Amino acid sequence: MITTDEYHTDQLLAFMALAEGTSRIVCHDISLHSQTMVELLKMYIPELEIKVEPIDDNKNSLITIKGIGYDPY
Repeated sequence: MITTDEYHTDQLLAFMALAEGTSRIVCHDISLHSQTMVELLKMYIPELEIKVEPIDDNKNSLITIKGIGYDPY
């Protein structure tokens, strides 16, 4: 599991969505960019499973994405 800050989380979400299997990251204080990316991924990849759940009182959240295993070849 990777821990990220609010500025890098949104950049990792697309890779997590395309990866095979389940990816998880813990992030601090989910930014508006990350929230927007979650909604965009849900719109463009409807079969994607994304969960965002708070894990403590310090604004930390666990983001879990079951990726689609995209293979361009």
